[in-house]
Amino acid sequence: VVLATAGVAGVAAATAAGAFFVFGWFGLLTWKYALLFGAIVASTDAASTFAVLRGLRLKGRVTPTIELESGLNDPVAFILVIALTEWILGHASMSWWLVLQIAGELVIGAAVGLFVGFCQRKIMNWIRLPMLGLYPVRTVAMALGSYGMASLLSGSGFMAVYVAGITAASGHLPLKSSLLRVHDALAWLSQITMFIMLGLLVRPSSFGSVAIPGTLLGLFIAIVARPASVILCLLPFRYNWNERFAISFLGLRGAVPIILAIIPVLAALAANENTESVKQLFGLVFFVVVVSSLVPGTFVRWITRVLRIRQHAPREAGAELEILAIDKLDQHQQTFLITEQSPAAGVALRDFPLPEDVNVMMVMRGSKIFAARGNTILEPGDHAFILYPAERQADVHKLVFGSHD
Repeated sequence: VVLATAGVAGVAAATAAGAFFVFGWFGLLTWKYALLFGAIVASTDAASTFAVLRGLRLKGRVTPTIELESGLNDPVAFILVIALTEWILGHASMSWWLVLQIAGELVIGAAVGLFVGFCQRKIMNWIRLPMLGLYPVRTVAMALGSYGMASLLSGSGFMAVYVAGITAASGHLPLKSSLLRVHDALAWLSQITMFIMLGLLVRPSSFGSVAIPGTLLGLFIAIVARPASVILCLLPFRYNWNERFAISFLGLRGAVPIILAIIPVLAALAANENTESVKQLFGLVFFVVVVSSLVPGTFVRWITRVLRIRQHAPREAGAELEILAIDKLDQHQQTFLITEQSPAAGVALRDFPLPEDVNVMMVMRGSKIFAARGNTILEPGDHAFILYPAERQADVHKLVFGSHD
């Protein structure tokens, strides 16, 4: 929460200071636009962060901290960009009330999200629908409803949607795995559509005057502004220095700052103002996002290895067996890929020390699938479908992957 609020403000202020000198050096924009630029690029992008972290297993609280921050910090950046845009266009004045406004919108949005998410979870377990395809429709309606309700109450719709999703998913949901798959597909479709639209707005021929300053600012954010803000924000908390450096390094920019950069362009067009400055600002933001994504993104695996925060990550299974159930089940089902290092490899199931309430149901070997028997020997490359109680998850992981997991 501190990273998503004070951290965003810190990155915005540090970036604005760097942008002021770079703008002055290259004769680009005024100090007001430096402030707006800092607010636009202050937040990290959840899609970019999740994509980089996929397949990485990090020690401590690095991964959950970065994931939560990247989802929570968009509302603060959005409010700052709106306020600064109105101020630059002369439609509003800046005051300390902005801080209270940001806090109020976040609190209202979080409260609406908690309420809608809790009600949605209860309703989904109480009211059964005749068609399985209607369950994702209901969760999409939850997202739209939470955004609309928060907006009507002068709260942050982004915060409401995020908190509503977390609240609803924190308990039992009917067909939860199917819901996750549908929303994952919707998220990718939205991202692809967004990038296509952004591509229509970008003209590479117009980047000549902003290429060098944009590159310098991108490096400044990745090396100076982001690390300084994150380290200061995490000082009161019990993170070690390797975790602090990793969190500061893994905060990637993505499409969100580019979307935010469109806001002043549209506002200037609506107000019939001179749009050359905001178009130049958009070009700078685009360049900064590219640089600040490529530089940290390229060295993610190397820096996590140097900081010694990487853990052994077992290879993910390439096949899944899914049990669709509306009621809550008292057993978990998971697919495990048997590797050469697995203690289960080369051992007959009757000789493997499985607890009585843990059962290997089926095995997929290549394109063949068969029921597991006592004389079945698991081989490297097999996909084992294991049924176990929730409290046995750690035991099952240890039996399949070994003690290092």
